[in-house]
Amino acid sequence: MIELAEFLPTSRENAISMGDLAALLHCSRREARACVERARRHGLPVVSSCDPRCSGYWIASSAADAADYVNVQRARAATAWTAIHAIEAAFREGDEQ
Repeated sequence: MIELAEFLPTSRENAISMGDLAALLHCSRREARACVERARRHGLPVVSSCDPRCSGYWIASSAADAADYVNVQRARAATAWTAIHAIEAAFREGDEQ
């Protein structure tokens, strides 16, 4: 198995795009995303950003470096939970009628 950490920079300024990472890993973008997710689940602090000034993936070197990513992911999760609860509530209300 290829060690993902070998291909990821350790600073936001040198972030690597998903396309470039997939090319380095010799796989599709989908497979590269799965590889990133596996690495995260195993404790490698891979973070990403969509900021046009420095978008891409890198390994966070501190909690402060990871803070933006963590905040964005928490907001996305909260939005998803809100949508899930609204849909569940719509069906609960519909079942009562």
